[in-house]
Amino acid sequence: MQGNDGLQSFLAGGFERAGIEADETELAVMAVAESIYRPRIQALLEADLDDVAPEPDIDLSQPPRP
Repeated sequence: MQGNDGLQSFLAGGFERAGIEADETELAVMAVAESIYRPRIQALLEADLDDVAPEPDIDLSQPPRP
């Protein structure tokens, strides 16, 4: 992998630790997936959910109830 990008460093360290070799195509697919999902994940991490009441009697095997 080339560059000092945070994702590339993260992937390189994780793969090295696990003993996995990823080729450039696999790394490119991961970079595209990260570019699609990271903004949404970041928005969830930054969301102010203090005033949101938890769902009562939550059943994680079912979709959320209104």
